[in-house]
Amino acid sequence: MLTLIYSDIHSNIIAYRELYDIIAKFKPDKLFCLGDLVGYGSNPNEVISLTKDLNPFLISGNHDRGVFDDSRIDYFNPNAREAIIWTREKLSPENKKFLMSIPITITNEDSCFVHGSLYEPENFHYLDSFKAAVDNFNLMDNYRFCFLGHTHIPGIFVKKGHKVERIMDFNVQINPKYKYIINVGSVGQPRDRHPQGSYCLWDSEKKSIKITRFSYNNQKACDDIIKAGLPSLLGNRLLLGW
Repeated sequence: MLTLIYSDIHSNIIAYRELYDIIAKFKPDKLFCLGDLVGYGSNPNEVISLTKDLNPFLISGNHDRGVFDDSRIDYFNPNAREAIIWTREKLSPENKKFLMSIPITITNEDSCFVHGSLYEPENFHYLDSFKAAVDNFNLMDNYRFCFLGHTHIPGIFVKKGHKVERIMDFNVQINPKYKYIINVGSVGQPRDRHPQGSYCLWDSEKKSIKITRFSYNNQKACDDIIKAGLPSLLGNRLLLGW
């Protein structure tokens, strides 16, 4: 079975259309989106429309929930907060209702899917350190795989017995004795100094997990953000991947 997992589109319809073509090429048996359809970018309604067309298994991200949950707005930095408020004004009532319907987590046989971390998933903690990875593994008693996003930085951790390691290779052969945490990175706003978007392919027959980068017209995405009146930093960062 081939599963394609992606995350953090952030209203970047230019990048999302590129991913759409990739999905059409692979024709995966299952498709998962790990949240943050909106925020930062200039095309929230178009991104939600394309998501409805793709119809992935879908979970909610912190920006998705920030659109309708006032209690979360103060957790965002000023630029992100401005983009959330802008998105609230631009979203159609139907699409805002759609965001409100998305669950926080999904479990599937021996795997789990969250936006940030299995620890208090509704609070969207960052899995951005070795300690956070160890803590997350400790919550994976019933799972061998945990797929997530949120940091916008792709990466893979593996637990071998009591030993936890970070794998630098993004093309991994699965060992049935090990457990894995896979950060699939970001489609629409990568932050690892690489401006290409990313997605993950999990092939259960070949027993492989591969994170792949793809290029898109990030200059156009940057220009669209600035033309929309959003903070210029949110556009310019797409050119450098930070």
